[in-house]
Amino acid sequence: MINLIVATSKDLVIGTGIKIPWSCPEDMRFFKEKTLNSTIIMGRKTYESIGKSLPKRNNVVISSKEIQGVEVFTNLQLALNKYNDCWIIGGGQIYREALSNNLCDNIYLNKINVYIGKVNEEIIFMPWIDPAHYEIKSINEHESNKFTTYFYSKIS
Repeated sequence: MINLIVATSKDLVIGTGIKIPWSCPEDMRFFKEKTLNSTIIMGRKTYESIGKSLPKRNNVVISSKEIQGVEVFTNLQLALNKYNDCWIIGGGQIYREALSNNLCDNIYLNKINVYIGKVNEEIIFMPWIDPAHYEIKSINEHESNKFTTYFYSKIS
């Protein structure tokens, strides 16, 4: 199962510069519960923004450069050829590639109850999820009311 997990603001921002522009511990717990003891695949910028390998997960990075302590692939498809049971965790470029090539079986999109609006840094938006390829299976408001989870599944 190739899963994609992402958090966005209400205006579909996933990052500004190299950081997440909100703090939502409940979303972080959701992310940890879903990805613990599994393979996570991310782009180099996402890895650098985290600053370290995430514990109790097999960290895989897409990069043209070697990175100490993690497995590196030069492109997403090569990583997915080896790890077809995984979580794609970002960033924008990796999400775009995964979605434009319909590589995901499931998508977990947490929409955080914040608006980012205009900032002085580069804004990274969540790529479009094509309804011709993915359908919403459920929408669940988190008990904290801080985010809503949209669960999509690939249309066979």
